[in-house]
Amino acid sequence: MTTVKKSAPKPVLQQLLTWSANRPAWQRDALRRIVSAGTLTPTDLKELTEICRAAHEAKKADGTPAKPVPLTASHLPTSATSEEVTTLVSIGALKSVNRLPSSQVVPLGLSPGLTVIYGDNGTGKSGYARVLKKACRTRGGAQAIRPNAFEKSPTGPATATIVFKTGSKEETFVWKDGVTPDPHLTNVFIFDVATADNYLEQDGPATFTPYGLDVLPKLSKACDAIRDVLRQENNHIISDVSSIARNWKYEATTAVGKVVSTLGAATKEETVTALAGLDKKQEKRLKELADLLRTNPKQKAKETRAAAGRISAFALLVKAAAKDFSDVELVNLKKCLEEAKATAEAAKAFASGKFDSSYLTGTGESFWRKLWDAAREFSEAAAYEGKTFPMTEDAAKCMLCQQPVSEEASERLKKFQSFYTDKSQELAKQAAKKLKEAKEKIDRLSALDGELKKIETDLAGAIPEQVSKINDFVSKCDDALKAVKENFSKETWGVVSSIPITAETTLTEIATNLQARAKEEESADDPAARKLLENERNELVDREWLGKACGDVIAQIERYKTIATLEACSKETATAGITTKNSELTKQFVTDAFCESFATELNTLGLRTLTVKLHEIKGAKGETKFGLKLDPPSTLTVRQVASEGEQRCIALAAFLAELSQASHLSTLVFDDPVSSLDHFHREKIADRLVKESKVRQVAVFTHDTVFLNDLNAKTEEASLSGRYYHLEWNGDEPGHCHEGLPWDCKSPEDRLDKLAKMLGEIKKSWSAIPSEKNATDIRHAYSWLRQTLEGIVEKVVFADVVYRYRSYVKMNQLKRVVGFAKTESEEFDRLFKRCSDVTEAHVSAAGKHAAIPEPADLKTDIDATKTLLAGIRARQKLAI
Repeated sequence: MTTVKKSAPKPVLQQLLTWSANRPAWQRDALRRIVSAGTLTPTDLKELTEICRAAHEAKKADGTPAKPVPLTASHLPTSATSEEVTTLVSIGALKSVNRLPSSQVVPLGLSPGLTVIYGDNGTGKSGYARVLKKACRTRGGAQAIRPNAFEKSPTGPATATIVFKTGSKEETFVWKDGVTPDPHLTNVFIFDVATADNYLEQDGPATFTPYGLDVLPKLSKACDAIRDVLRQENNHIISDVSSIARNWKYEATTAVGKVVSTLGAATKEETVTALAGLDKKQEKRLKELADLLRTNPKQKAKETRAAAGRISAFALLVKAAAKDFSDVELVNLKKCLEEAKATAEAAKAFASGKFDSSYLTGTGESFWRKLWDAAREFSEAAAYEGKTFPMTEDAAKCMLCQQPVSEEASERLKKFQSFYTDKSQELAKQAAKKLKEAKEKIDRLSALDGELKKIETDLAGAIPEQVSKINDFVSKCDDALKAVKENFSKETWGVVSSIPITAETTLTEIATNLQARAKEEESADDPAARKLLENERNELVDREWLGKACGDVIAQIERYKTIATLEACSKETATAGITTKNSELTKQFVTDAFCESFATELNTLGLRTLTVKLHEIKGAKGETKFGLKLDPPSTLTVRQVASEGEQRCIALAAFLAELSQASHLSTLVFDDPVSSLDHFHREKIADRLVKESKVRQVAVFTHDTVFLNDLNAKTEEASLSGRYYHLEWNGDEPGHCHEGLPWDCKSPEDRLDKLAKMLGEIKKSWSAIPSEKNATDIRHAYSWLRQTLEGIVEKVVFADVVYRYRSYVKMNQLKRVVGFAKTESEEFDRLFKRCSDVTEAHVSAAGKHAAIPEPADLKTDIDATKTLLAGIRARQKLAI
């Protein structure tokens, strides 16, 4: 009998719940999964790894990681106190559970007490048990529940209605597969073949871990597994980092080199991008340095100075062109051309002694001369005393009309004066000479474009803006030169576009830079100076490289961030804290009393063929288990030596010993607990379960009729009243529940009651002329009546002293064997012969069509059997 510990320590899982509050989220989720399912699947480990990573990643990976669901009180049995006893009332309304009908309800009896649900193979017994295993507490995990395989469209997850009591309070819970069950149901413990296998774990030393103490070792293994996954990914990324960086070429001493060589998760992207690439000026400088450092410094300086000289010479040409084609000079050229043309015409007119038709008749003749003299005298003596005649300066007025002298009039007066003084030929010659000189000067000028081409190579180092400015100036100057030459050729002044600002300054600047460069080139012959130039070149080369590799370098930073994340996650997989807590719990809960309880249970179950002891085993990482080892010690494990039946006894002993540590007496459910056991051990287990049913509710699912009879017999011996139900098919549906034992296990009285009910059904369908079905039904009834007579002989006449398949003779029942009178013997013979003649077990002779009994005949024979049974029972009572 299980003993309730009044001063038991706080349960293991409740302590784990408190301890887990300060653990990482993924570990709290792992604890929930372990407690709920008993193990972690590969899918669990993958999801836990994602949860662990998500807590440390700034950016989420593709997909959304599973949200952590920490272990809470709802995942544990409720706090264990003597008042919090959970008992099962019934299970029913099953949907999507194999082929089980939703109309059935399986009662589970009273508490304390024994309830047995019997069912042949395939009658649905395991389906009900699987639901209870999922809804309640078990070891080894629960099998998946499949819907009806013969339905075309199974709907939804499995569901069931479970009625249970907590103390005296009855509650109804609608269970749904995959949804956390009512926490009170986790106080109900289930034992089945998977539970037995869990107690006797896989290959290697067979070990047993008391309930709850296997959780942290499994968490520790999960840490190891996740750490391995993280380490593999980390190693792969580290390998990528090394492989990629191996192809990078940079100087460690440059600004780029210092950043790249120390890349890490903390490196900022802007630090890299700030150093990436060259601007135009830097590109030009890099080319200069490259040329400088790969040639003879002195020779290079000589060539550079020569280039500076050529550019300076061209700058002089540009300077001259800027002067020659300035706006002022263009005005002068225009004036020179026009004056030459005008004086030539005047001289021609003077030479001919007359003016053209545009002048008044007589102009230049004697009367005109008198007029001109009078005007001169008036001007010099009175109007403009002391001024040269004709007066043409600003504000001058005509001597005759006294109107202001316009520019045209001024020129005309000057021509008149020149004509009067007869100097026109001299003026014409002077203007012609001046024009000739201007033409000769222009003719000597060459287009600048040809000279510019000579220094194109020298200008290769100039920036594009400078070259563009020079080209524009040269083009415009050459256009002006061409236009002036055409004007002189045509002797008519046309439009000449203004030239832009001179490019002389630009050319001088370039030449000056080249002179400075030449000086720098000469200095490159000095080792110290050369080193500085090489350093400058290296800085620019590395920046140029980084401009092309910037994306790869930034991707490398992301890899370092991933490595940092993985390392942070790996720290959370350390098992030292888990090991310490596990050792603490083991010391608290694994006691000598537990080992002694196992030994007591093993002895109670009658294991005599092997001596097996439970003792503490220290595993990896401080893991503590209980080893099941042979005594005396052997190199073989218990699993290797023990038969299947012996292993089942050992597992049951461990299960019952574990329950001794619980501080509540909730329901125990056993699903086929005696598989592979012989009759002796079946009886021992039946006796142990009946004893346990005195203090708690015990429900047993079984297909073993011998075990069923053992349970029934042990219940009777203990003066207890068990509840019995059996499952059977109804049409094409399994799982229909009926109260009472199956036919083969019923008492004679129950069988006779069953026959009486069967007789009632036969009467309802009986025809005046019996049909073939009527005949079959009556024969079936007589077959069962014959079995009842045989049962009366075995169970009543011989008082169950000897029972088939039982391993012992009940000598204490011998006093109930009271015999019977000759008349009773003859009645037994008559009834048995009557049944044998009608029973389905015999084939009727083809040549003899024997009449079948009527329902009235069957009633008479049933009543006669009841009379026989009552007489024997009455004598037995007198004999005791």
